Amino acid sequence: MEKTSIKVLKSEPCKITITFEVGKEKVGEYLDRIFKEIQKEAQLPGFRVGKAPIETIEKEFSKTAGERMVSKLSTELIYDYIEKENIKTAATPMITHISYEPEKNLTFNVLVERHPEIEVKNYKKIKLTKKTKPTDEADIESRLGLLQERNASLCPDLTKTIDRESFAIIDYTLYADGNKIKNASAQNFLVDVSNQANIKGLNEALIGSKIGDKKTIEVSFPENHPNKNLAGRNGNLEAVVKDVKKKILPNLDDEFAKDLGFESLESLKTNIKSSLVFDEEQKTKENMHKQIEDFLLRNNRFEVPEKITSDYQKSLIESMKRYFLSKGANEQEWDKNKEAVEKKSLEDARDALNLFYIYDFIATAEKISVTDDDLDKTKETLKKIYDKNPADFEKKWQADISQIKYDILKEKVFKFIIDNAIIKEEAVK
Repeated sequence: MEKTSIKVLKSEPCKITITFEVGKEKVGEYLDRIFKEIQKEAQLPGFRVGKAPIETIEKEFSKTAGERMVSKLSTELIYDYIEKENIKTAATPMITHISYEPEKNLTFNVLVERHPEIEVKNYKKIKLTKKTKPTDEADIESRLGLLQERNASLCPDLTKTIDRESFAIIDYTLYADGNKIKNASAQNFLVDVSNQANIKGLNEALIGSKIGDKKTIEVSFPENHPNKNLAGRNGNLEAVVKDVKKKILPNLDDEFAKDLGFESLESLKTNIKSSLVFDEEQKTKENMHKQIEDFLLRNNRFEVPEKITSDYQKSLIESMKRYFLSKGANEQEWDKNKEAVEKKSLEDARDALNLFYIYDFIATAEKISVTDDDLDKTKETLKKIYDKNPADFEKKWQADISQIKYDILKEKVFKFIIDNAIIKEEAVK
């Protein structure tokens, strides 16, 4: 009996092309089995199911049997070879060429994408800069000021005259070439006159106005205006002042703190300080992680599987498109940016996969793993944050478990690298 011949035609870091040649006797054996299988289920005129002569079956189903034989035999041989050679596949093997004629050998080529075999260098004693910013009273007062602004109230202005600190309530309409622009008017629209991002000229026109005053200002529509009929054109905005209000800030005292759920102003300040310290710790951590990733990528570049890269790139593009459109952009604007997004997303996908293999190598080399205890702690933490419906949470947990394990592993690898790094502390003002 002829042996099956297997040869590697081309071997690359992330893919291998293999040719198989199967002797005609082995092909014949498989065909005989398949014809017998077909015979058991075949329905032919003049014969009961399973009773048609094998010669008739071979004549009527030669093409079907050949296709089944190629599929079955190639699958068995490919996966036997992958297991024997310990190839870590990164995608489903793809047959690129088949040559088969009755009474002759079967030949086929297969492309197998595989995970790269890598060795990560220089991940110990990395030089890192730990940037820290101490939290002081000025930071606390600044955050208090923001809370004060957020809890401000608007009250009628007894002067009824708009100044730079006023909030004006107006009705307005936009016109172009004397015609009212569709969907470009509003009633009881609140204008913060101190906001420099308002339509050019609006703040200046409103200052000094009183309730009932009418104002008209010229406006210029930008070239990239979403309404193509207005892009690059000039128009007018007509406004009527309906009311004038002043912003009243609450006093920073114990009553203010109690309204926010704290016992006193001091306990509010203590909470703010803890929050600021935590925020700074997170910034420091993220900055060090970024330094580590940049270092690892600079010193450990290698090829990554094309199929995984392509799939990941597509998911990045879809996420970016959803975000882009959610911000008010349209399909035409997306198309203008699509090429740049595709280029950037391909780079990001390759970087992410490089880092995935690097983390996996370090974790294996240093015997770092995700334990059941790690998962239990993470699950309890996430439950407190997101658990509104236990059944929904459990379903999402199971769906995301692979990503969760990877995130935990990555954090443990980061910790190992930081623990073994040479760190220089630097205070940031």
